Amino acid sequence: REVWVRKFVSLLYEDASAPSHFMALVTDITDERAALAAQHEAMRQKDEFLAVLAHELRNPLAPIRTSVA
Repeated sequence: REVWVRKFVSLLYEDASAPSHFMALVTDITDERAALAAQHEAMRQKDEFLAVLAHELRNPLAPIRTSVA
């Protein structure tokens, strides 16, 4: 199974010579990524619907617009 993570890594120093400890924080963001992907898909579907709707509304009005002009 694929898991998405956010990581944070830091070196801790006791004195200025060399790092004495290593600290890491790993957070599972798989659910956030899935929600973001679903949101992007919904936006894509909305944009596609609006493009089709605009096309359908524009084409039937073209002959009327031409005859009026």
